[in-house]
Amino acid sequence: MRIHYDHQAFSIQEYGGISRYFYELVRQFQSYPHIEVSNSVLFSNNEYIRRNKFFRPIPFFKCIKLQKRIKTMILLNEFKSMYTLKRDEFDLFHPTYYDTYYLKVKSKKPVVITFHDLIHEKFKQYDQITLSNKKKVLNRADQIISVSQSSKNDLIEHFNIPAERIKVIHLASSISFPEDIIKEPSGVNYLLYVGGRNDYKNFLFFVTAIVPLLQKHPDLFLYCSGGGRFTKDEQKLFKELKVEHKIKYHPATDDHLKRLYSNALAFFFPSIYEGFGLPLLEAMNCGCPIGASQTSSFPEVSGDAALYFNPHDKESILSVAEILINSPQFRAELRQKGFLRAKEFSWQKTAMKTYDLYKTLA
Repeated sequence: MRIHYDHQAFSIQEYGGISRYFYELVRQFQSYPHIEVSNSVLFSNNEYIRRNKFFRPIPFFKCIKLQKRIKTMILLNEFKSMYTLKRDEFDLFHPTYYDTYYLKVKSKKPVVITFHDLIHEKFKQYDQITLSNKKKVLNRADQIISVSQSSKNDLIEHFNIPAERIKVIHLASSISFPEDIIKEPSGVNYLLYVGGRNDYKNFLFFVTAIVPLLQKHPDLFLYCSGGGRFTKDEQKLFKELKVEHKIKYHPATDDHLKRLYSNALAFFFPSIYEGFGLPLLEAMNCGCPIGASQTSSFPEVSGDAALYFNPHDKESILSVAEILINSPQFRAELRQKGFLRAKEFSWQKTAMKTYDLYKTLA
């Protein structure tokens, strides 16, 4: 079976869940004797594939401004993608995002698309191009992979797509408990936040909710990783709340994240909506207790390995934070539940179920 993946996720993202997902799929399939994988990535600054012999991307001028660089890479990689598609030397095509460029090529080969979430439909309605493209590629796809049952329900409700065209295949974590890292007796107690901090991520609301705890405990901090350094507006709010010295930014490399998860009192995920929520798995894999929103896919991923709160209620968030800070025994219980829950997810399982789906089409 010959599977072809295109360039999209690896043109758009240097880091990120979507490119990580496709990188891990390809990495798993490289050991499958009955699968031949190809890709149309010519230029990319994606960190996951940078050292991978299968992709062999050419780094693309990091000195160029971000938007211009991405647009140029997309244009150049699209030429290679179109050339590959026109040659038709594959059995199944799995685009890595929602661009419709490939619809110009007349092909009877089956197409699989992965649906992640309704972020654009719920929170980014100004991006009409992506909204339109997503609808077109979902309608064209022979089968749709949904990363959670929650997202499948969204697909059915929002796009009116028949349930039989959708297969739920969970994601997995590439970050696991580091055996070589011992709990660091640093004397610093911190809560951990990982990922973007814009709108639906609910970050600033979360910060205002836990301010009483940060002010009450002199040795308690909030560490944030990923999402870029704090903006001027964020720094201004921290100062207004008088907690600017209690909130620290840390880089989001895999090794650094392992240490952050492994040594945090608890990881908090206050997002209003997610299609899956990879940081939940990362935290469980690293033995980090979780406080999470009782919404969308979170209970599906974390199960009983998290303490849930209402993301719209500051008192609810504060209450959960107090419990996790003040109860070492409860944190230990969540830690063990997290290790058990995390075992249900692996990239091996993701790849196997994806391969089973491919076989029904190709």
